[in-house]
Amino acid sequence: MKVKKFFESIKQNQEIKELDLANELIELKSHRIFKDYYNGQPIENYVYGIYLRDTKKLIGFCDLRLGDQTALMYLGNVGYSIFHHYRGHNYAFQATELLLRLAVYLKVESVMITVNPDNEPSIRTIEKLDSEYIKRVKVPASEPLFQQGDYEKLIYRISLTKGEMNG
Repeated sequence: MKVKKFFESIKQNQEIKELDLANELIELKSHRIFKDYYNGQPIENYVYGIYLRDTKKLIGFCDLRLGDQTALMYLGNVGYSIFHHYRGHNYAFQATELLLRLAVYLKVESVMITVNPDNEPSIRTIEKLDSEYIKRVKVPASEPLFQQGDYEKLIYRISLTKGEMNG
């Protein structure tokens, strides 16, 4: 049974790598798909490089994290980082829209995105994604993010079910 699941997993990962995650300006290329543990709970992580379509330059990274929502409460399901020289062009917004296609493909009903309260550009990106603001929380000292200096998070939710999606 484990062998069958292993090969099914390889097939699904290949199908995911072949998904068209691109728009007219950027494309996401799969860098790594792996299983890991966060806060003691198993998670799946889909990591993509963000590339400009015309020059093929790598401009940042984004990832979709799936697993126990309690474990991911402060980290969130979506992360992105745009290299400094490429910021200010809505690439994080576009990359997240493309990642949401992957989430829909994986039959995810909603994603949580978290942000530090002082990260205004990221807050604007998240709000542009038709997200729902959930709450502001203090990050517990036991959380790995606390150890890197993240003491508070704003939590947003994006519904991916057809009945709740805007547009």
